[in-house]
Amino acid sequence: MVLLQFPSQKVPRMPQSRKQAQQRSSKGSSSTDSLSELCTKVLACDIDFDSVRDKIETLSHQECEESGIDGTLQSLNALALSYESMIEKNEEVIRDLAEIYILIGDLHQEHGSIEDSVAWYQKAIVVDDGCCAAYQGLATSLVKLGEIHRAIRCLEQEIQLAPGNLSSYLVLSDLYDSVGESIKMEQMLEELLRHNPQSVQALHRLIRHHSENNPEVNVSFLRRRLTSIVPATGAVELGIWAHHMCMELRSSEALKAVIKRHKEHPDPFLSLLVAHLLWVAGKHDEMMNELRVFCERNSPGGNAARRAFREFTQIFGEVRAEALRQATGASYSQRMCS
Repeated sequence: MVLLQFPSQKVPRMPQSRKQAQQRSSKGSSSTDSLSELCTKVLACDIDFDSVRDKIETLSHQECEESGIDGTLQSLNALALSYESMIEKNEEVIRDLAEIYILIGDLHQEHGSIEDSVAWYQKAIVVDDGCCAAYQGLATSLVKLGEIHRAIRCLEQEIQLAPGNLSSYLVLSDLYDSVGESIKMEQMLEELLRHNPQSVQALHRLIRHHSENNPEVNVSFLRRRLTSIVPATGAVELGIWAHHMCMELRSSEALKAVIKRHKEHPDPFLSLLVAHLLWVAGKHDEMMNELRVFCERNSPGGNAARRAFREFTQIFGEVRAEALRQATGASYSQRMCS
């Protein structure tokens, strides 16, 4: 893939120190800068890439949505080429270049150019082989291409380089499961639990695996261990906890906790979870009221509603999810007729 560059004959030098860069960035950046303008200022060393990294990422995604990917890639490719042209690259430059590559890879991935995204993630790994985000992006693209075993090798390499990046353990365990490597899946989850004994996601996967494949294994200890952990954050983790509380016939406790969390941090998935727990409690009218609120706040077929049902299905299964879909459909119909 050809890199584009701004019409300049001069290769920019990076600021000599972070302090100097921050001094420059405080004077050089503006809240109204476009992506092209920000990249131009970075190229001219008026501001430091690190100080505007998040803004460049946000603007890149925004401009892709509004104007298409071509103009965004032109700005980012020019920035990448300028970094590549530096004769001497310190650790900061290498890190920044890898992050630019990853951002370009992310944009290609989001816009369906999966093969292109693979190439950019691989470039990031060549530049900085310790960059976890590059391995994760590459693995995601490889899965989209159906190359599961390559994705597995990718994440295995990442975990070897960065064993503390626990999110990849869950993804890798799921990939092992998808190709029938049940022993490796169990080992990966147990390794994750050694790093984080309170991983609700890992405990849930182990319980589900043993329940479906090893009926001789008594999962009650694992379930008691899981239900003793009330997740402080994460709607999905709270949903997993609530599911296992129901399995222990403690749905009323789960309902109170979920309602409290939903009031503090409203979330479409938590709304479905409240409705489900009300159904478990036999409170049909209250369940329908909750679903009516869900319908008022989330359009049918919208991203938020689809995400909520996808997350619910992954925890509670398709049968219960379909029952909720039908009840929700009735709520939408009532709303349209009212």
